[in-house]
Parts: sequence; C-alpha cells; structure tokens
Amino acid sequence: MKKLLSAIYIILLVSCVNDDGPCHQSVKIINNSNKTLFYQFSTTPTIGADPSLAGNYFKILPHSSKKDLYGGERGCYENRFEPNNIVYYNFFDATIVESEDWETIRENDMVLERKSFTLEQMNEANWEVIFN
Repeated sequence: MKKLLSAIYIILLVSCVNDDGPCHQSVKIINNSNKTLFYQFSTTPTIGADPSLAGNYFKILPHSSKKDLYGGERGCYENRFEPNNIVYYNFFDATIVESEDWETIRENDMVLERKSFTLEQMNEANWEVIFN
C-alpha cells in the first residue's frame, strides 16, 4: 500500500510539471471591493471584447474570488506570457458593463483598474490578481 501511494504521489508530481518547471492551470482573481466586477485578460494593453458576452465567467461578486482557468488541452498558464512576457488584467464596474454599450466603454476607457504582470511578478504574487 505504501508503494502504491508513493507511485501515485510521483505520478501527480510529474503531471504538474512541464519541461520548464511548474505548470499553472489557473490564476486566482480576488475582488476585495464592495463592487461587482467584470475582469478581462489580455496579452496586449488594450481593452478587448466585452467580458459580459461570456455570461458570468468573468464576473466576480464583492469580496469573493474565482479561478481564471487556462489549463487542460491548451497548456500551462505560463505559455500565455509569450511573446512579450507580460499579461494584462482590466477590471470594470459590472453595473456599467451591463448598462452601457461596449463601444462607449472602450472609447471612454472606463476601466476601474489595470494590472500588468511579467511571469516573474505573477510567480511573486503566487498566481493571484487582487482588485482592491
């Protein structure tokens, strides 16, 4: 039984590591505010598509968190840092996103907060993005 548990542990350990090191399947998004938010992930600093089009996937209630999943067949979250070694998160007030036209939000740059991370910074942040 001890050998079986050891074998399972080794398999789990190896499956969580790629050739370059740890493989993160998600980033934890934390909303420490009193507002309901939508967040947006991008590999460019521009405002992208309307996050509300994905239903509640990119919506975070006040004082809660959720995982932004990337893993599975697509690979490790670390791969999203290519080619510029930076990822971006934009946070929007859900009330505004749900009541305004997305083009108006984009044109008026109605972002509550922007955050950017290098791979090193994301590792230092323990793969958490926090909105205060």
